[in-house]
Amino acid sequence: MSPQIILFSKDHPLYFPFFISLGKEMDVRAVIIENTTVSTQLKTIFPGARFIAHETLHEKKEILKDLTAISFFYNKYISPAFLSLFKGAFNFHGSLLPNYSGAHALNWQLIKGEVESGITIHELSPQIDGGSIVAQQSFKIDITDTALTLLQKQVYCAQKMLQSFLSKLQSNTFEPVSQNSKSTHFKCSLRFPEDGKLTREMSPREIYNTIRALVSPWPNAFYDCHCNGKISFPEILPLNECENLHLKLIQNENQKNN
Repeated sequence: MSPQIILFSKDHPLYFPFFISLGKEMDVRAVIIENTTVSTQLKTIFPGARFIAHETLHEKKEILKDLTAISFFYNKYISPAFLSLFKGAFNFHGSLLPNYSGAHALNWQLIKGEVESGITIHELSPQIDGGSIVAQQSFKIDITDTALTLLQKQVYCAQKMLQSFLSKLQSNTFEPVSQNSKSTHFKCSLRFPEDGKLTREMSPREIYNTIRALVSPWPNAFYDCHCNGKISFPEILPLNECENLHLKLIQNENQKNN
């Protein structure tokens, strides 16, 4: 008998290709979403599922028992009290764990100028992104990638990995590998809109990476112009223009201090 699935994710159009593949292969009984509303498209993809907001999950514990949980780019913490109810629980994380564990890994990888990313499927554990790895696949980050294009690559990679993952899930043939975190591995911290501020201390490359990591719809990179107030960058800026912007930031700070 195939496992019955409870999906933890977000009602996001870019995730739909993954959802469609999952819905075709598995019996998805429930979808726990971060959003407060559910789109018609998502209801169509999972016609037999119950849709439950994360905030009300504690009221629905009875539906979690004996289901297999799949977390897909889910930004909420799933507590041990819930994990203990599942038949199994797995997470799709957008980095090559143990590097870039934690929140906003997609943005952090671009900010840090990484040239490679990937998808890690791991067992869910009380430690965030700390469970044993059951599958991993890498891909190249191009210098022109933004947060949006990197997310598209991640979803595509996860979709390609899905069939093999589900096959092993159904046959219970995983060979989990414990993570070996090192001090050189970057641990992601929560990011807030104010963290996108550009400063004179940044190099042109750092400015470029920060802008492309925070294109719309993410809170954009910005600086406080001495004359014109807050200047934001909703789209990627060519590197040569970031060199000019670096000079502007220096001039801007000098004017503020005079």
